Parts: sequence; structure tokens; C-alpha cells
Amino acid sequence: MFKRISYLMLVIAFVSMLVLAACSQDSADVNNPPPTTPAITDADKEGIVYIYELEKLARDVYQHFYTTWGSPVLNVISGSEQSHMDIMKELMDKYNLANPAAGKGSGEFSTSDLQQMYNALILSGSASEIDALLTAAEIEELDIIDIAEVVAKIDKFDIVSAFNKLTEGSENHLGIFTAKLKELGVEYQPQHISQQEFDRIIATVTTPTATSTPVIATFSELALKGKLSYNGNCFNCHGNSLSTGPSSVAILASYQNAQGLLARISTMPTRGQQDEWEVISYLLLEHNWVSGDAVFNKDTLSQILLTR
Repeated sequence: MFKRISYLMLVIAFVSMLVLAACSQDSADVNNPPPTTPAITDADKEGIVYIYELEKLARDVYQHFYTTWGSPVLNVISGSEQSHMDIMKELMDKYNLANPAAGKGSGEFSTSDLQQMYNALILSGSASEIDALLTAAEIEELDIIDIAEVVAKIDKFDIVSAFNKLTEGSENHLGIFTAKLKELGVEYQPQHISQQEFDRIIATVTTPTATSTPVIATFSELALKGKLSYNGNCFNCHGNSLSTGPSSVAILASYQNAQGLLARISTMPTRGQQDEWEVISYLLLEHNWVSGDAVFNKDTLSQILLTR
């Protein structure tokens, strides 16, 4: 009798342990649910993937034109288009979307429409540097229109915010190409956006040609405004790739000295030379290439070496 009771107690205790273990596991699953991909609509997915590959198209076209004609502005903005691709890639990773450019080289695309567009654009800019710049400006117009059409179908904040950064970048690029064409004696006329919209963009992003020298100021004093300018203007295209990003030193060091870096900054949309001096002061100070107490002198920038 006692043995039977003892045996039953053991069975009950064992079953209870199994039940408690199962409950504990269920509780753990509730507290630590498996990671899930955030839900987005098919329109969201299509928009992200399409704009990513559209930015690749712009990057590849500008790289081709730079190789053909050697215009530095094409090389700079090609790098900006890569930054735009990186912004889209973050969204694709976040929402677990397949990369349409995986396994494809420069000038290769996932759809026949984009492939035909690329081929036509390359042909359009093949006759001269001016033709290449005219084609590049037209690409930026098309980007602005395409992004606006995609955004109109999306209401998810992070996606809209990313697209807005791309729009700001495209407007800046359109202004830069327009200004470069003007230097070459060509007045660019909008091909796809309205004249009113074009005038608004150009008024916003074109830069005055200031030739004054800054008041006597240290790198630290100039860098205060330079950081604000970088975050408010440069960040849209470059992100942290030139400031605090892990590869920023290597990227900036490729210009060898501060004079070379300033020459590159001058091809980008700024508020004039004073603004350029402030931005370069920020970048030099951020990477410890100058002392904050040193007085800025534009005539000695070539002596500041950008070492890795």
C-alpha cells in the first residue's frame, strides 16, 4: 500500500515537473518572441526596390561619363548617388527585400525598361562633355518626378523620410549640373519639371561666388558653423561618410591635403566660400588634422596633409 502511494506520488511529481517546464517555456516565448520583419505594403516594397535601382542607374551613368569626359563634378555626384543607394539598402535590409542589383555589374539592371533607359542615356551623353552634363541634369529631373510619384503612395514615416533625403539630394545635383553648364556657356532648360519648380530649386541650391576672405578666426571657431552646415546640407548626400563614419579618414585622405579637399568641396552646393571654409574647418578638426587654436589661413591649406 505504501509502495503504491509512493509510486503514485513520484508519477504525479514527474508530470508536474513536465507541466511546469512547458509553462515556463511558453512564458519565455511570450517574453522573447522571435524577431519579425515589419509589415509594409506591396507598393512600399516596389517603391523601395525601384528607387534603389534608379539611383544605381544614375550612379552608373555618371561613372561612365566621368571615365569618358573626366569632369570632376560627375565623379563627385556619382559618389553621392552611391550614398543614396546606401540609404535605400538600409530600408531593403530592414524590410527583408531582395537586392535587385545582386550579381549585376555597372550598367546592368534587373528589368528591360531600366536597361533600355541606361543605354539611351549613355548614348545621349556620348557626343561631348556638355551633352553628358545635359543628360545628367535630365536624370536628376526624372529622379525628382519618380520619387514624388512613389512617395505619394506611401505613408510609412521611415520610408518617406528616406525618400525626402533623396529628393533633396537630387535637387542639389540638378543645381550643380545647371551651374556647371552655365560655366561652359549653356543655359539649362528644364525638360520634365515645370519652369516654376525648376526656378525654385535653382534659387534654393545655387551658390553665390563669394571671393572675400574670412575674418581672423581659428579652425575651432569656423568649425562650429561648419558642423551645422555639414549636417544641414552635406549629410543629405554623404551621411557620415565624410565626418564621423568609419571610412571617412580614408575617403578624405585621398585628396592628399586640405587644398585638394577644399577644391572638391567647392564643386558641391554651398553658400559660398565662407561656408566652404567653415565646412573644411569642421572636417579637418573632426579628424585631428589641425589644432582648434590655429588661425585659419586659406593660403596655407596645401601644407595640411590628410594622413590616414
